[in-house]
Amino acid sequence: MDTQGKKEWKRLGTIVGDLPLSELDRAIIENICLYTSLIKKAQIMLKKEELIINNRINPLVSLIDKSSKELRALASMSGLSIDSRLRIKKPETEIEQEDEFAKMFQESRQ
Repeated sequence: MDTQGKKEWKRLGTIVGDLPLSELDRAIIENICLYTSLIKKAQIMLKKEELIINNRINPLVSLIDKSSKELRALASMSGLSIDSRLRIKKPETEIEQEDEFAKMFQESRQ
């Protein structure tokens, strides 16, 4: 893993550090770091090049696009995207609301 990937590994370590991770989870986090590094490198390279080369889109644009899609999928699988965190949190919120309602209902009956 290159320097940028290691930086991302350390950053994500502060987020998921206390969670129990399986080997599959670890591999997903590692791939997130690799794709993050790849995207940043491609973005730096793209700044030095033209977007259109020989009447075609620069291949770096496609690389960034495909890598970003893969990164989003990995983040979702690992619970690092906003959507995946909301899906994880939503049931707890509903349970809490049901419990609060049940508690109010029981208190009113007494």
